Amino acid sequence: MRTRFLSKPGCTRLANAALARTVGQLHMLADAWLPASCALCSLPPSIKMRFEAGICDSCVERLAGAAAQRCPVCAIRLPAGLATGTPCARCDRSPPAFEHTVVLADYAPPLDRLIHAMKFGSDLAAARALGKLLAIRVQANADAKPQLLVAVPLAPARLATRGYNQSEAIARALARSLGIPLVRNGLLRIRETAAQSSLALAGRSANLHDAFSAATRFDDRVVGLVDDVMTSGATLQAIACILKQAGARRVINLVAARTP
Repeated sequence: MRTRFLSKPGCTRLANAALARTVGQLHMLADAWLPASCALCSLPPSIKMRFEAGICDSCVERLAGAAAQRCPVCAIRLPAGLATGTPCARCDRSPPAFEHTVVLADYAPPLDRLIHAMKFGSDLAAARALGKLLAIRVQANADAKPQLLVAVPLAPARLATRGYNQSEAIARALARSLGIPLVRNGLLRIRETAAQSSLALAGRSANLHDAFSAATRFDDRVVGLVDDVMTSGATLQAIACILKQAGARRVINLVAARTP
């Protein structure tokens, strides 16, 4: 009798749902009580070590350039002695289309290894960690308060090969942490281009000419533009121009790492 009762489809679904709830609760308890490991040093936390976004505070403090004085516009490192908030000579002479840039640190060990694992090793946990750390940096910066986020788009062929957009993966975690929307597919890459990393700095802007378009309007909005690594800034500049043409009031770059 009991076997016939449990074999009914409705009862089986109820039993499966109850099992799924139990498993979910066990996972939540494990996350809350079992020690995690740092995404950078792989060590479990000690009693005095706190974690921010899956990276221990010791590793966060040791990130190269994390505390460096930077140009508020393009985030390039500034020479010692300049007043805080002073733009670099290049941005002062020829202001870009974006108004502000927030970065975590330099593209250097150990942060570069984490980004490489995310970009080429399908380590999306690294993307979540980077997004959460960026959120902490944004919340502490009065000049970096976006109303919505967009991610630098990948070319369709590259997206098909990789299976995901690493910048969008960072943006998803950042959007959740900040409680603001991520506009997926708000930007399109409409022309295949050579990889920026394969080009000399002088050729990067030309490589991106007419490569992007906006798929929606951003009228009078402060837009956070998310990317993994900023080198020359050519990609972010090209997209910021598109966002401004689509009505954006301000563009704030939110980037995991900046090349020194």
